[in-house]
Amino acid sequence: MEHTQIGIDKIRFGGFCIESWDITYLENLSRHNSSIKIASTSIEGEWRIEIADNYLFSDLIMGCRRHGCQMVEYAYLTMSPTNVCGHNQDNLLWSEYDACLGTVLEYILHQYHICFGTKNLKVKMMEINCNIPLDGAYVDYDRVIRLLMSFLPKHLRNSQPYASRRVTENSSPSYLHSNNSMSVKIYNKTAQMRAKFPDLPELGEDREIMRIEISLDSPEKIASSLGSNLWSELSDTAIADYYHRYIIDTMQRKYQQWHQKRQCELVRLLRKNRREHPKDWHHLTMQHIRNQSELAGVPYILDIEQVAEAYKQLPDKHRNRSRAIRSLLEIPIEDDLYKHQDREKVREIFTHLLSSDQSSM
Repeated sequence: MEHTQIGIDKIRFGGFCIESWDITYLENLSRHNSSIKIASTSIEGEWRIEIADNYLFSDLIMGCRRHGCQMVEYAYLTMSPTNVCGHNQDNLLWSEYDACLGTVLEYILHQYHICFGTKNLKVKMMEINCNIPLDGAYVDYDRVIRLLMSFLPKHLRNSQPYASRRVTENSSPSYLHSNNSMSVKIYNKTAQMRAKFPDLPELGEDREIMRIEISLDSPEKIASSLGSNLWSELSDTAIADYYHRYIIDTMQRKYQQWHQKRQCELVRLLRKNRREHPKDWHHLTMQHIRNQSELAGVPYILDIEQVAEAYKQLPDKHRNRSRAIRSLLEIPIEDDLYKHQDREKVREIFTHLLSSDQSSM
């Protein structure tokens, strides 16, 4: 399977019709199996069964609850690629999940004596992602990731400072923006897999994997994003199109707008500093860039070449542009922060995401 395939990771199904189930069999099974829990409530007619299978499916929750004057049955089935492949290094296509769903339902019937109808099968939650094999170490992409995440819509930031949305997984920085109905996350998939499956042969590869993941966490969000939350009305193409539209178009367009705006700002800054401080303009410019980065919590520029490109747009009356740019590029910068070709890393990420869209459709 290609690392750059756009597909589904964890998924939760609903809309099942509980056609038959054997409570006596399940009660007997639960006495010897702690992964099966049967509960009733003080409300007459309400009941709930939880099964943590972790073999062909992750968990199954079914029951009956009061809704107004009626008693309504429900059933939710959660699956992930781990249930199909033994691990979740890669995702699964909609068509691959669809092909194995019948086997899972037959297994539930045989193993737990529960029979489901799937005529109105719906999706309650879905994680859509794409793996990106990196040319360098994941930690070297930290500034790029922080910038890209800053382009996401404000409604995903929960009105919290950006720094508070950073979490650490397996010693690698991960970034999460979320609200009640969806989330977007970028993290080191290789580090996660090494922690969970240290003996997996695929992890012997040299290139680390960055995963960019969207989680649609409600039926309403799935329906508005994909056009429907009915399983039969979804497809590989619909899911790849949505991912492409949201991640590629949103981040890519915002990045292009950011880059254009930043170049204009740099031209104005350089013109002002060169006019007011002809001897120290380059040091004052870099100090302003550092201050702005610290204030915003995201990079103000990615590469020093952005400043050089902006300088080339200024008048060169004394024909000393080359010498001025050379002195700019030679300014000592802590950790050579702006000399790691981070703009090329952005292009690398978008190239993989664009190719993943083409390969999935």
